[in-house]
Amino acid sequence: MKKIIQILLCAFLVSASAFSLDFGVLVTDNTDFYKVGENDFALDQSEIITPSLKVPFNTKDPIYFITEASIKHKLNSDFKDNTTNKFVLDLPLLKFSATHRFTHRTSISAEIGRFAVSDSTGIVFNQANDNILVQFNSPYFVLSATGGWTGLLNSQNVEMINSSNAVYTSDEGLYTLAAPYFTAIGSVTLPYFIFKQSISAEAIVAINTQNNDESRYWFTGNVSGPLHNSLFYNLSTTFEICEGRDLANFTQLNLSYFFDFLSSSVNFSASYASPDFTQFTKITASSAAVTDTYSELLKLGLTASIIPVSKLYLALTTDVLFKAPKDNISYYGFEALGTIQYQVFSDLQLSLKASTFLGSDASTNKTDIAFAFTIAF
Repeated sequence: MKKIIQILLCAFLVSASAFSLDFGVLVTDNTDFYKVGENDFALDQSEIITPSLKVPFNTKDPIYFITEASIKHKLNSDFKDNTTNKFVLDLPLLKFSATHRFTHRTSISAEIGRFAVSDSTGIVFNQANDNILVQFNSPYFVLSATGGWTGLLNSQNVEMINSSNAVYTSDEGLYTLAAPYFTAIGSVTLPYFIFKQSISAEAIVAINTQNNDESRYWFTGNVSGPLHNSLFYNLSTTFEICEGRDLANFTQLNLSYFFDFLSSSVNFSASYASPDFTQFTKITASSAAVTDTYSELLKLGLTASIIPVSKLYLALTTDVLFKAPKDNISYYGFEALGTIQYQVFSDLQLSLKASTFLGSDASTNKTDIAFAFTIAF
């Protein structure tokens, strides 16, 4: 077995030496001051070092190996007696990728390893996973299928939600294994099917290999395209099936208008999640109040963005949230998020975000100011 590993390693190094290696390092620093309810301001501080390596193997068809590691330090302090320091190690990307082109517009691609996967909504399943993915692309249809397992992921960087809408996570050690799920996603897309409108259908399966009661299934239909010149829309609805629960639904609509003036745009969004709906990946419904997922929720939002000068991006998002249980709908809160992002040089980016959430319950109010910079070497 050792000889086989040595042979494979030598073959990899010999093949890689024939092509150029692309090595880089990202250094990211995040400083986040936040205040919840009547509490005093607290601090979340993190530094992340992300080395990466890409090895191309073929000049005719794109075939390459790519990997990224991350070393993260986290500090949390309430500026009193409670301060915690922690290091987290991860391998968010490790994959082989190959593409074969039959014609200029028709190709088949395959990827194997650990890489990010998202469903069409970006809400149900959106995380790194250990996968095998195959995709066929043509001008008339796109077929995609992926199967994977979550049991080797670091649960400190990937938060998954079970059928009871509880989050599985752990803060112990440098690397803590995540809950073991077999996952599969299959989709078919018909681009520009009629009147430049695209339609797609998608199925997601998540089976807990230790507890079959945790198994869930999501089915999504999506339609998108232009309405008039610079006005575009995207409408999707997802149905979730889980044994012992009612059929659940998540529906979202996005309307986007792009102006010719300074690369500016306006986006209106509306989303509804029924009381029994659960996501697989924890993605919060509120950018300011970080505790709420998409369940028994109605959310209406408006985002405006502009690039007033080269390399400077400005955006403002406002949302109104309502709790939507089976019996009635009640006001939950209002949030606003402002973003400033400046690309100082090609290898240095600065960003500043400020947000506030004003809830119907004052204890959920939150103010957040975060500064970050990223340097590429």
